[in-house]
Amino acid sequence: MDIIVNMKIHHKHYEEIGSTQDQIIDDLKHGLETQLVSAKVQNSGYGRKGHNWDQYKNSISFSFKLDVEKLSQKSIIPLSIGVSLCKFLNDFYNVSLKVKWPNDLINSHGHKVGGIICKLIDNTAIIGIGLNIGHSKEETSYKTQKGHIKDISLNLTDYSDIPLKIYSYVINKNLESEFLEFKNYCFHLNKNVLLLDDGNKYQGKFIGVGVYGEALIEINSEVKKFYSGSLYFDI
Repeated sequence: MDIIVNMKIHHKHYEEIGSTQDQIIDDLKHGLETQLVSAKVQNSGYGRKGHNWDQYKNSISFSFKLDVEKLSQKSIIPLSIGVSLCKFLNDFYNVSLKVKWPNDLINSHGHKVGGIICKLIDNTAIIGIGLNIGHSKEETSYKTQKGHIKDISLNLTDYSDIPLKIYSYVINKNLESEFLEFKNYCFHLNKNVLLLDDGNKYQGKFIGVGVYGEALIEINSEVKKFYSGSLYFDI
């Protein structure tokens, strides 16, 4: 059963749900004005390329929609949202998170603490976010080791309150301006990286991103552009 947490911004919070992103997409298709969906437990979350998003103890999952009609380059959305999340979480928890291209959040130990998944429906962006706020069991099967943001335990209201605070912060940010700050929040800027794309391996120095959010990697003194792929920085 869902609870309408805040009618002013149409925030729905669930005790348990399949996917917050699927729910907000379904509401959109049915003409409902839902802007934010959060849940204490998400059973069928997913990430980039259809990979499962595993939810752990002291983690939160939520999705929201943004009107991006005036945004000229829609492909920058994940990086822009990543920068906004770092700003909010760094201040809120007094930590130092950064962004890993193209859509992950990384803590100061180089461990993954969050992910961002974006879908476009016409000029509406559906943003799905998963964050490992507090400590949970160790997991070493991921390409980037799983970590957490802070050594805390969440209380019951955090599962709805934190997504609401983040959403209220993000909607007041200019995505193009946030994108321009990516270099300040990139975990692996000017570091050697390995990128896997369509079965091919590319190794070089990550020197930034292009106007579309594509990775710029210097390989043998030549800058190559990558619009997709999986990036590793512990090489």
